[in-house]
Amino acid sequence: INGSLYHTDYEDLQINVFAGIAPTTLNATTAEIDGFEIELLAAPTDALTITANVGYIDASYTSVGPESPVTANTEFPKTPELTAFLGLDYVLPLENSDLAFHLDWSYRDDVYNNTINSSQIFQEAYDLINASVTYHMNENVEISLAGRNLTDELFLIAGNEELNGFGYAEGIFARQREWSLSAKYKF
Repeated sequence: INGSLYHTDYEDLQINVFAGIAPTTLNATTAEIDGFEIELLAAPTDALTITANVGYIDASYTSVGPESPVTANTEFPKTPELTAFLGLDYVLPLENSDLAFHLDWSYRDDVYNNTINSSQIFQEAYDLINASVTYHMNENVEISLAGRNLTDELFLIAGNEELNGFGYAEGIFARQREWSLSAKYKF
């Protein structure tokens, strides 16, 4: 088990906003960030490994200047309040080989994708599930079948909005469900 607590005070925190049609960086505010992270790595048996972590962030602007586009109620961009991960790895020994099974789940709380908290590029909380099965034929050869984003979640990983200047909002979405089959040979 590993853990950390943190507290950060910012003065003259720089934020990125649009001034008309130009992206601009402002020293606009002071802020506080408090949080914790807890990690666990456990091997209850020789064949099973469990990995888990949870993170919590309380980020807030403590004062804002008169020219600042943010308020004390504005949320930090791209800062999920809660994140979590749970992974299981199990190795099934076979004669002269093994099968390795992997399954993981992750959670990411909702986030705004820009400084002014535009609803057009807001990302709601989501869960992801990934899995794989790997056959280790010997120490040199392995074949793996893997699936990522198995529940086929559609979620933004980045976004930009400039409705007042250019009149647009755009988002970049993560890949949806994907499968892979790979073979490796070690020389």
